[in-house]
Amino acid sequence: MGARQSYLYIYLRDKEKTYDEEGYTVKPSMEVVDKCRNFEVVTYTIDYKGGNGVNFDIYIYDSKITPPSAYTFAYCSPGIETHVAKKVNVYYSILGPMFPLIISFVRDRDTHNCDIYRLNRDRWNWASKITEYSLGDNLKEILEEEFKKTFRNRTIEFDVGSKQTNDVLVYPRELDKKNYRVIFIPSTNDAVLNSNCLFTFETKIHRGSEPYEFQVGCKPSATGDKKIDPYFLDSIKNKKFYNGIIVYFLRPEEKNDISYDEEHDKNTPLLVEFIYLCETKFLKRKDKDGYWWSEEQVTYKDDKALQSELSKIDTESKGNVVNTVFLDMKKPYRGPTGVDQSTVKAYTKYTHKFGSAKQSIILFERTDPEIKGKTPKVNATNVEVYYLKAGSDEDTKPFLIVFDEKGDGTPMKAYYFKHDGEFKDWEEFDQLGKLPDKLEKIANSGACSGHLHWLRGLAYRILTTEDPPPETPPKPKEDPPRPKVLEREIEPDPPPLEWIITGSVGGVVFVGSSAVGYGVYWYNTTIRLLT
Repeated sequence: MGARQSYLYIYLRDKEKTYDEEGYTVKPSMEVVDKCRNFEVVTYTIDYKGGNGVNFDIYIYDSKITPPSAYTFAYCSPGIETHVAKKVNVYYSILGPMFPLIISFVRDRDTHNCDIYRLNRDRWNWASKITEYSLGDNLKEILEEEFKKTFRNRTIEFDVGSKQTNDVLVYPRELDKKNYRVIFIPSTNDAVLNSNCLFTFETKIHRGSEPYEFQVGCKPSATGDKKIDPYFLDSIKNKKFYNGIIVYFLRPEEKNDISYDEEHDKNTPLLVEFIYLCETKFLKRKDKDGYWWSEEQVTYKDDKALQSELSKIDTESKGNVVNTVFLDMKKPYRGPTGVDQSTVKAYTKYTHKFGSAKQSIILFERTDPEIKGKTPKVNATNVEVYYLKAGSDEDTKPFLIVFDEKGDGTPMKAYYFKHDGEFKDWEEFDQLGKLPDKLEKIANSGACSGHLHWLRGLAYRILTTEDPPPETPPKPKEDPPRPKVLEREIEPDPPPLEWIITGSVGGVVFVGSSAVGYGVYWYNTTIRLLT
């Protein structure tokens, strides 16, 4: 490798701290890979002091305490300046931050994303030969393939039903003294994580270097609010299988380090990431009580930016002391004390009851339906949601929402919606005193209709005008008339036997009534003349 060469060391476990050595400085930095958030890259930027770097061999070690002979790879004798590595990039999955997937050598004119298995096998090579290890330029595809190879492409089945959590490994990682993340990855091909176990769980603490894993079952929450309502998990469970799941927690007080016996159920979950290769889905906490979550993109480049995002989520959620109403939920869910149902012939009313009056956050299909462009700040104990009903068919969207502040049946605010396309353009109903009469009129006028389209127009007309319904409800379609049955004509009975004239005069035989007339005529004109 040449007596003139000096040694430059890269330590994979030193991901943040700059180190200054004779002839060079190495400055590590870490960030999430753009457009592939399952992965992070640690960049070791090299500053060659007073030279161009051609006289340095780069030795990559796991850590400073690794034996000198146990290096991962040596990049030797660049020879010319264009072969000098100015940076070394090491890529990891955030699900396995101790297992490097790719090592890249960044030079002035090119970058080589190298197969780490071949680097480990060969131990060293000349800088001019590094192209032999290159996997290409499509970083996204390379990362996904190397991840599958390293982690066997195992997945966790995320269950929102009754399956028991099993075969899930747990890795905590500290962010700062108050924030930390818990990483769940599968230990077998049959791993299951039940949604009830996201925030409340215990781990089996194994001896030696064996990994930590879930206890079977889940620990009951200390406060009873550490679960996400299945309503928010519809799109998450549609994917169902993930390479890993990460939950970010906030402690009530600062702590110097993370431990496996951390009491997670006493801490506050702020953010959940569901990861499959380069795809990540986020669930973000939106309120103080944990009843409102939102599937929103959370963008950050590194841990510092992530800490800032978590702090923002914490501040905003604590400020939202609200009652969250799911307009499209017609049975009990987390938050209300109950959901009552009452039905008349033209509509069904669902009353969402809460323990006290708070600002109401209304959601439809997990998003804000935007009443007048912005959800109004209305405090309510009960929220009544009205759906039109034609026969056994109930409409898919409500036509009226009523906010009851005291929970005594006295409306405070009401909003109506015209079904004319998109689910928006709600208007405030400002005749609250007339609302009972108008609802009665809708019930009476629409009771006989089997057409939701006509009912929508009727309800809108009654709520917005004083006029009676513009027309009677269309009659149900009648079955088409049955085609007229054509009766077969009955043929007459055959003639009596005495009508049959049988003879052999002139060698001619007459049989049947059709020949009677002609036989008589022939007899009168021929036989009589002859006699």
